[in-house]
Amino acid sequence: MTRAAGLSTGSEERATVAHMPEVSVQDGTTQAFGFRRRAALLWKRMREAPYVVRRRFARPHPAPVIVLGNQKSGTTVIAALLAESAGCAVTLDIFFRFRRPVLARLLTGRDSLDRFIRRHPYWFSHPIIKEPSLTFFHDDLRRLFPSARFVFIVRDPRDNIRSILNRLRLPG
Repeated sequence: MTRAAGLSTGSEERATVAHMPEVSVQDGTTQAFGFRRRAALLWKRMREAPYVVRRRFARPHPAPVIVLGNQKSGTTVIAALLAESAGCAVTLDIFFRFRRPVLARLLTGRDSLDRFIRRHPYWFSHPIIKEPSLTFFHDDLRRLFPSARFVFIVRDPRDNIRSILNRLRLPG
């Protein structure tokens, strides 16, 4: 067995790796071949395991509170405050987890929101859902979630644009 620097789980534990060849590097030290890459992949899978199980058995919430509005208008703060005061989970920024073409397919009509929700029910399973990009799909959301309650965040356009420019580090 090779003893190598391991994963950080909040303590200074070390992982033991069996059957992993050792290679010598230029400075004369010995490392387990590919250990960091393999350990990182294993650690990622271990952290994701509960989510994989939840995703597999998730069902869309029958009556979520859906927070909509322009990006940088305060939707995250309002959704977080709602979740905190209600003591429940919140889904934030669904499309951040996917590549750009997913949203583009929805916006151009090449995919439907209904199919997207059936393929990814986990992201719609929490009592509060915040996704500014879903603002364009309000009618579809109302049809798919007839018992949902909607919160539309409206911010002064000048402040909203200033916030976007600040995020992009642009003067103006």
